[in-house]
Amino acid sequence: MAEKYLYDPNSPMPNEELYITFLEEIMRSPLLDDTEKTKPAFALKAAKKNRLGTVAADFEYTDRHGRRRSLHGTKAETTVLVFYDPDCGHCTEIMKELKDDAALRKATQENRVTVLAIYSDGDRKLWDETKDSLPAEWLAGFDISDIQRRGTYILRAMPTIYMLDSSKTVLAKDVMPTFIHAALSGNTTQQ
Repeated sequence: MAEKYLYDPNSPMPNEELYITFLEEIMRSPLLDDTEKTKPAFALKAAKKNRLGTVAADFEYTDRHGRRRSLHGTKAETTVLVFYDPDCGHCTEIMKELKDDAALRKATQENRVTVLAIYSDGDRKLWDETKDSLPAEWLAGFDISDIQRRGTYILRAMPTIYMLDSSKTVLAKDVMPTFIHAALSGNTTQQ
C-alpha cells in the first residue's frame, strides 16, 4: 500500500520521504528474512538516490551544439532539470506547459533559472531530429553517461523533473509544472 500511494508516479499523494520511512522500518523488521527484504532493500536504495537536500548526481551530456558538458558544470542560480523522451505524448504535454509558463520564461530570460532538458533513452537520431523543438534559451542535452542503465537517476515516469539550487542540491524531485510555476512565483514551500 505504501508503494502504491507514496511512490507510484501516478498517485495523487506521492511522498518519497514518507515511503523511505516505511522501507526503513521494513528493513528493521525481524518478521522478514533476508530474501523477503530483497525487494524493499532495492526500493530503499532507489528512493534515496538524488534525495531532497542532497547534491544531485553529476552526469555528462552533449548539448545541441555538440559540446560535452556536465550537470555540475552547468552554472545556474536554479536549475530545472527535465528528463524527457521526445516520443512520449505525456512529455510533449508537460514540455509545452513548461514552454508556455510565463514565470519560468521570465526567470530564464533574467538568468535566474536554467532549464536543462536531458534525453536519456539513447536514440541519438531521434534526439538530433527533435532537439531544436525545445526553446532556444533552454539547454538541450543528450545523455552520454548512461544514466538509466547505471541507475544514476531513477526515472520511473517520463518526464521526471527536478529543481536544483546553485550547488546542485535537490530542492524538489518528481514535480509537475504547476510546482515549478508556484516556486518561481513564491507561492510554495519545498516539496
